[in-house]
Amino acid sequence: MSQKQQNRIAATWVCSVPGTVEYSLGDFDFSIVAGKLGLSLLSGTPSNCPITQITIDSRKVKSGSLFIALSGSVNDGHDFIDQAVASNCSALLVEKGRISCERFENQAVCVYEATNSRECYGRLAGILFGYPSSSMTLFGVTGTNGKTSVTYLLESILRESGKRPGVLGTVDYRYYDFRCTDTYSVLFYNTGTLTSPTDTANNGR
Repeated sequence: MSQKQQNRIAATWVCSVPGTVEYSLGDFDFSIVAGKLGLSLLSGTPSNCPITQITIDSRKVKSGSLFIALSGSVNDGHDFIDQAVASNCSALLVEKGRISCERFENQAVCVYEATNSRECYGRLAGILFGYPSSSMTLFGVTGTNGKTSVTYLLESILRESGKRPGVLGTVDYRYYDFRCTDTYSVLFYNTGTLTSPTDTANNGR
């Protein structure tokens, strides 16, 4: 995919709520990125499955939605596939081997399969928002104790040196005048994609 294509895509997606983004120019041709992500099409015809929204929350699904089923430590998105289909989603993104292609063969829904839907979700976010991490200096902080303290120290040092740091951690996500305490959600904000597997500080340039 060319940089021109990526920039065009990135300029047309808007966050509605955490974990859900809306396309602002009508229908999005998901086949543009499906090949880039290495997805397999289990059922359906992409031209008959227009995408206007992408979400990981089955409660936000509507006509035109691509519902991405993520496997979590508490809930499994694959358990909410029927709910998403009942809400007239256009497409599903599931993990390999989790559902059979015959399950939706008589329904007007496209089913895409990925080896790891969570990894695919992150890569998709990068495409939709123009790979924001490529213009940032990132610091990852790992360990047993003291991760949060270290990120606060790094944030203070960078701020005093005239930088505009952001912190993604177990306490909250914050950048400049923005703060989010819902650290269990993946949040699209402006041109960034925030996740919190560990405490992380980044120096946004």
